[in-house]
Amino acid sequence: MATLGTKYTDTLQVEQQPAQQMNALGDLVSSPAEWLSVSLCREEPSAAGSEVSGVGATAIVWSSEIFMPPTCPRIANKTLVRVLNATGEVQVTGRVLRFKRYKHYAKLWI
Repeated sequence: MATLGTKYTDTLQVEQQPAQQMNALGDLVSSPAEWLSVSLCREEPSAAGSEVSGVGATAIVWSSEIFMPPTCPRIANKTLVRVLNATGEVQVTGRVLRFKRYKHYAKLWI
């Protein structure tokens, strides 16, 4: 459980897909996706069999919880995110299953 004094040492990034453009021949071409850093965070892998309730009482199985400061921007479901550790190595990558803002922290599940 995250607390007010939690030290966030990782970085949360979201994938940004650039808009497709037409080349001289009229073909649609796209540039590679870019990663945008949006917040400091702390990632915790889930225990086996971890699940959260979704809309309509559906069970959603998740692999990691990511804790962020309460001032972080809202991240939409199905957004591709990744967490980098302090040395810049990717710790985890996945799609957002749920985002929730609490009084002292925000949390998302992937």
